[in-house]
Amino acid sequence: MLPLHPEARILAEHPSGILAIEKPAGVLTHPNQPGIDSNSLLAANYDEKTETYTWEGGKLHLNNRLDSPTSGIVIACRESKIAKALHELFRNKQVQKEYLAIVKGVPSAPKGDWKDRLERSRKDNKLRVAKGRAGFPSRTTFQRLQTTRTPFSLALLKLIPETGRTHQLRVQSALHRHPIVGDRNYGDFSFNRQFQKATQSKRLYLHAHKIELPIPNSSETFMATSPVPEEFKNLFSE
Repeated sequence: MLPLHPEARILAEHPSGILAIEKPAGVLTHPNQPGIDSNSLLAANYDEKTETYTWEGGKLHLNNRLDSPTSGIVIACRESKIAKALHELFRNKQVQKEYLAIVKGVPSAPKGDWKDRLERSRKDNKLRVAKGRAGFPSRTTFQRLQTTRTPFSLALLKLIPETGRTHQLRVQSALHRHPIVGDRNYGDFSFNRQFQKATQSKRLYLHAHKIELPIPNSSETFMATSPVPEEFKNLFSE
């Protein structure tokens, strides 16, 4: 039995030991400090070097992570050999990921590509990502799914990261003048305050919605979908 966070759940599991776990917004993928953190995905000890949770009678290897404010799918594995193979799949961009985001404003084009060079820096011990000539090429494809203009001008976008840079979706959304609603690092802070006052919602409106990957040593494919959060649906209900 996994010592899962009470608001997390298993979406899919394969006999090879691969799991798709749904992480709620505000929950840590893993503790930031040694020891057990009750606000982490699992109530268990975590080894940062091996990216492994351990508890009496079990262990679980993490294969990807989501920022605390982001909800959606985290891939993990019970078997170390399979976990290593999954890491290679992620590293070699053989994993297809799809996110949903609600952004400020409505993009004029129904779909398109965002291409930027992003570089990382640290200031006051905080990680920041920004556009820069020395940065790594970063690409995201977007598709406009729904829009509304009352009481706020918003769009629901499908975002597919073609590269996997830190904070890529959040930074590129902001760079292209459609910051993700509720983003406290790269968003429109004045707009966020107005939105939070009107809706009483403080979450980041970014959700890891779908994932697909080949199962190592097999011809099978592992797929999982995390449903659209109710908070997203409510903003576009009539």
